[in-house]
Amino acid sequence: MRVLKDKILQRTKAFNLPQLFDLLTSRLETYYEGCIVDVALGRWELFQRAKFLPQDGNIAASRIQQIEDKKFVVKGSTQTYDGDMDFELCSCPAGQTGAPCKHQAAVMIHYSCLSHSFLPITQR
Repeated sequence: MRVLKDKILQRTKAFNLPQLFDLLTSRLETYYEGCIVDVALGRWELFQRAKFLPQDGNIAASRIQQIEDKKFVVKGSTQTYDGDMDFELCSCPAGQTGAPCKHQAAVMIHYSCLSHSFLPITQR
């Protein structure tokens, strides 16, 4: 909502539904075009802190144990979390809802598992 209100609508008040619809259709398209152009030109500065880039939180590969083909156990600092890369779920509070979490990111980075929760990255 904050992105929609601040960046796209620029805190403009719409007084009726047709005006709101016009603002959304014209400005939202322009906003997404700009984002796509930034990614295509390699300007990742805006997306470095995005939640869809895998950030493993410094979880070492030795703290990840593969149970089955796509099921893993990740030892956190205080608890152990179960991760299922088929369903892209983790037993941590963030991962239980299907949101990307650092445990899934660590498994993806260290075991080269594909995940739809994160943007694809290439090793340089």
